[in-house]
Amino acid sequence: MLQSHAYNFTYAQRAHSFENALQDALMMIGEGTENILVGGIDEVTNTSVDVISKLPCGHESPTSTSQIGEGSAFFVLSANKQPHTYAQIVAFETKYGSAETEALADWIRNCLIQANLKIADVDGLLLGESGDVQDDQLYGQIKHRLFPHTPSFAFKSLSGEYFTAVSFGLNLAANMIKHQQFYSLGSMPSGSQGINSLLIYNHYKNKYHSLILLQKC
Repeated sequence: MLQSHAYNFTYAQRAHSFENALQDALMMIGEGTENILVGGIDEVTNTSVDVISKLPCGHESPTSTSQIGEGSAFFVLSANKQPHTYAQIVAFETKYGSAETEALADWIRNCLIQANLKIADVDGLLLGESGDVQDDQLYGQIKHRLFPHTPSFAFKSLSGEYFTAVSFGLNLAANMIKHQQFYSLGSMPSGSQGINSLLIYNHYKNKYHSLILLQKC
């Protein structure tokens, strides 16, 4: 209807939907595409809540206080820094399947090594803690093992739990770097030298895992 016939794909793949769209965009940039619009959308309707509650991907459990959320976030990606660039994606990885804490810790370490960063170089963590005791336990273990002194932020406490919630987390992280402010704290931690690197780690039911490392540029 809009007569827009450019490359246009929608990914509906549960908790890796936004991640697969982002991977597609990054590959296209690697092939020479200049600017790409990529985003994630989820909407809460009576029908969607009914369907999700009957599937294995439902949010409800006896140990959960997580809330079903909704939202949309879109980004213009480019291979080159633009006048209004917020941040740069320096590492991005996904992992499918249940994993133990040590295996996930090794995965995160390797991701940082490939980006030429150390654990101490990460200025803040954005974690997908949602209020589900079982799911959130894994975040706590990763933080305790790798980042005991790094400020962390549960972005789903603002957005709720939904399949493309990582897009909200990416938006929050990009704004933190752009404006040099940890929003949930209201100010920079004492002794902080600024926000240069933020790591987003999300998992859904210990099955869909994703890492996005953002840096100031």
